[in-house]
Amino acid sequence: MTTVRPQPRTLLEQLIQQQDATYEELSARYDKLARRMGEKSTMSARHLQRLAYGERQGQRSTPTTRRVMREMFGHSIEELLGPPIAAGTMGLALPTADDGPLALADRLAAGAAIDRDTVNALAAQTNRFRLMDRTLPGPALALQLAGHVSSIQWLLRHTVAMRYRSALAAELSDAEALTAWVALDTGDVDAAWRHHESARLAAREAESAPLLAHAMVQQACVLTEVGDVQGALDLVRNARQMAKTNVPRIMSAWLWASEGEVLAAADDGVGSRKALDRAAQYLPGSDESELPYLQLDARHLARWHGNVLAKLGDPTAVDRLYAALDAPDQTLRASATLHADLACALAAAGDHAQARLQLREADNLASRAGSVRQRRRVRQLATKCQYVQ
Repeated sequence: MTTVRPQPRTLLEQLIQQQDATYEELSARYDKLARRMGEKSTMSARHLQRLAYGERQGQRSTPTTRRVMREMFGHSIEELLGPPIAAGTMGLALPTADDGPLALADRLAAGAAIDRDTVNALAAQTNRFRLMDRTLPGPALALQLAGHVSSIQWLLRHTVAMRYRSALAAELSDAEALTAWVALDTGDVDAAWRHHESARLAAREAESAPLLAHAMVQQACVLTEVGDVQGALDLVRNARQMAKTNVPRIMSAWLWASEGEVLAAADDGVGSRKALDRAAQYLPGSDESELPYLQLDARHLARWHGNVLAKLGDPTAVDRLYAALDAPDQTLRASATLHADLACALAAAGDHAQARLQLREADNLASRAGSVRQRRRVRQLATKCQYVQ
């Protein structure tokens, strides 16, 4: 008679099921690993089981427990107590930590088995997360992205062959940048900064100018968010100068548009408009992007232009933004941003009744998207215009 395992409640339970070990065996392994690491920490089988069942969520773990658990299972305690990894990534990188050189030899052997199909599977999973980001609230997606990033990191640490290290590093940079963007949107600027730093390091190992420029410009948004507009402008310009002609035209267009946005934040209307004009010159004729992490066509750029003009208080932003409302490919986050932009433009034009309506819609969409960033912007605009939410 075949025994059917229950669906795992946490990533920790999922990992334990894959190891096919008892909680008593894992408890002994934990204690042995803690001694080897020089940590004064023990873990009873019962306590480990309760963690795996999700019964200890919300309770703080000691720093020693956190370090040993990360070494033993390859994930942070927050990831371990979160939801299991989606089926699409199962078996890619669910590491364990045993003793001695044989364990490392086993992990390196797993790394040596990496092939192009594995890399493609990781890329496909990142793209699935990118699509999920269009509709899934940020906090829910962040947990899944954490497991995905950890998987790629583990594979990269244990892969020696340079042709696959470069490919894995490229996938890691893309996944880290997406994770960073979700973190920024959910209001965790510290995590956003760290993930962007990791994305930049991975892009350098991959020797990819587009990925490096992408991570740098996104990181500039973190600087803008914390009020360092000059630092953001320097970083965007450094990215554009670094990229030069080593990136596709769509990336050049995106870099100029990004610079225009930061210049608007610096209240440089002339420079901002010139940068957006340069972006339009570089925009390729085809709507197809060869970079999966960049979606920019004439409609996107027009919407972006409206966003910048709204920040500058330009009355022509209203017509541009109303036209953009009909775009068929709006994500929740993009829709929230668009309605907030429109509220800003309408307020600048003196149409406060319509501005209030747009602001309420922006707040509703931002709440559905889990966008702390956009909800903060809505509150700031409401306060500035003395609206009652």
